[in-house]
Amino acid sequence: MIKTSFKELLTYPQIKQLSKLLKIDYHSYPSVLNFQQYLGLFQFFKEHNSRKKEMVIGAETRLRRQEAQMVKTYRTKRGQQ
Repeated sequence: MIKTSFKELLTYPQIKQLSKLLKIDYHSYPSVLNFQQYLGLFQFFKEHNSRKKEMVIGAETRLRRQEAQMVKTYRTKRGQQ
């Protein structure tokens, strides 16, 4: 649900305000949002949440660093005959 997905980034009043502005049902899932709604969500976040931006900035780099440190087991059929 959108309400639970964005609870770390937006306050409940902000989620309600955003749902009215973008005509989003905040009980639905983020996968039902169209491109314009995602763009509006990004604009809203950019303008209203300067304190929470640190959570988002560098997230991809942190994720790639974590994945690089993971031990991965590759399973193939080669050598199992």
